[in-house]
Amino acid sequence: MSQFPPSPVKDRTWPPCRGRSRWLTVAVRDVVRWPDLHYFHDYDGYEFILLPETTTTPPAIALELTTGLDLRKARAAIRRFLSAYAWVERHSADDHFGIGAGFPGGVGKEEGPVRTRGENFRLDYLPSTQDPKARLCLALYREALGLRNEAYRFLAFFKIINVLHEKGAKQVAWINAAIPKLTDRIAMQALAALTPTQPNLGKYLYESGRCAVAHAFAQPVADPDDPADTERLSTELPIVRALAEHLMEHELGIKSEDTVHREHLYELAGFRAHLGPELVARLKAKTHVEASELPPWPLLSTHVRDNLPRSSFLGMTALTTSVVDGVVTVECTANPPPAKLRLMLDFPEERLVIDPLADFESEDDGSAQAMVAAMDVHWYWRLIFCNRIAEIWPESGAEAWGRTAPYVPRNMRFHGDEWLKSHRAMFLEYLRRVANEAQRPAGSSSTSATEQ
Repeated sequence: MSQFPPSPVKDRTWPPCRGRSRWLTVAVRDVVRWPDLHYFHDYDGYEFILLPETTTTPPAIALELTTGLDLRKARAAIRRFLSAYAWVERHSADDHFGIGAGFPGGVGKEEGPVRTRGENFRLDYLPSTQDPKARLCLALYREALGLRNEAYRFLAFFKIINVLHEKGAKQVAWINAAIPKLTDRIAMQALAALTPTQPNLGKYLYESGRCAVAHAFAQPVADPDDPADTERLSTELPIVRALAEHLMEHELGIKSEDTVHREHLYELAGFRAHLGPELVARLKAKTHVEASELPPWPLLSTHVRDNLPRSSFLGMTALTTSVVDGVVTVECTANPPPAKLRLMLDFPEERLVIDPLADFESEDDGSAQAMVAAMDVHWYWRLIFCNRIAEIWPESGAEAWGRTAPYVPRNMRFHGDEWLKSHRAMFLEYLRRVANEAQRPAGSSSTSATEQ
């Protein structure tokens, strides 16, 4: 039976045992969500360790100074990581100060409470790009989020527009073309208030916002002491922020986390890689595909995210039973066989479909092992009905092949007390069967369920 989750190639225990090594550790400010345990994450070819906040240490991130990676390059890599993280979180993540040492850690803070939330922390998506302009926009976006002065934050978001549109006239034209495509609710409210008095919104935002903050020689000028100016810039700030986000996503291709969730591409990512682009294209087009054309599946395991796996659903044998209109049905059987799992790989819709009532099964042959499988199925029902996520892992590999969206049951109410009563009854039956099997002579077959 395979281990689950599979052991990654790298040693990711804490503290990391790397022999003689050098590290850069950087304290991070202004984050709200950060892990409460040491968290390893690969990004842009580097392995980062996110160090939790304690009463005496701040949130921090560490990077090993491997060959060719000096302190300056490591600091740049950490900043790129934080810029991607700020984009996904829509919240600032400021690198504060760093320490070079022979071990990750070493940064401290004045003793005080832990302010970051870290329960069940996970980084499912960070945008990665080699495009210099996209990287610059991610950096400018993180910088803008971290600024406390709203006038300079306004200007910082406007600089993102300037990355692709050089002169004022081009920026004005782009803004006027982009405004009808914005969907941010707060930005739309601010635009609705401006539209009756400003027929050329692009020109207005450029002159009374960008130029008024950047320049002080000629009018208009944003006076930091004038409440009317500061209130106006604060009210209009969501517009320019929404414009910057629109440019980054739709012109530079930096997907937001909302878009990633809406596309569901993560649900079948590993299955797509296993099948290859040619087969996946045929399945998405609903072209006829025989089950025999699909490559064999490795042993598969499933568990509910952030919960310990159940033994009955580890190292299952997986077989393709049908392919209809691009939907691949995979039957997974445990070894020994009392537990079964059915997967529906819907490639046209990019969905991993698991019905908790119909697709988790167990067969009762009267054995204690069968009762373990029944209890494991019962446990999955409880977790998935409570909006949890099911993940599918291959026998070997450091990442899940896919995961479902949080399950949202319809027209039902989960009764926790009744579930607990049933689970206790199943456990007592398991103990009874264990006792019976212990008294049975060696080599005799188990009593069938119909004989009890």
